[in-house]
Amino acid sequence: MFSADGAVILGIRWHKFKKKWCFVRRVEFSSKNEYLKREIKHLLEKKFNIKANCWKRGVVIEKKDEILKFQKEIRFVPGVKISKKSKRWEGFTKNQILDLVCKILKNKKSYFSTRIEIENYLKSLLVVDRVQGSTG
Repeated sequence: MFSADGAVILGIRWHKFKKKWCFVRRVEFSSKNEYLKREIKHLLEKKFNIKANCWKRGVVIEKKDEILKFQKEIRFVPGVKISKKSKRWEGFTKNQILDLVCKILKNKKSYFSTRIEIENYLKSLLVVDRVQGSTG
């Protein structure tokens, strides 16, 4: 379900109050059907103990612990790639970006002074993953 109509979101944005760049990260399931959204939220909470929110566009998992539970308990179907809608992540699998999001959450560095600094941080994490993946 999440593999077909879901997404892992990883982006960057300017935090107005802290005057720094930060990550936007979440897992979401897209649906306009209110009943379906409530049922999916209920299923996530009762079966997997994952707290989610219903937004206008779907069901969203935003909090650190909840995203980490999603990574451990559910994940996406292996090999499912991110669509062409994403300019930055096209060609990567949803699980690769999910794992990157979780690595960022565990590293605790979440605010950056410049956009270049945050982009270089992301690139460094991707390079480490590619090197480890090719040798392991």
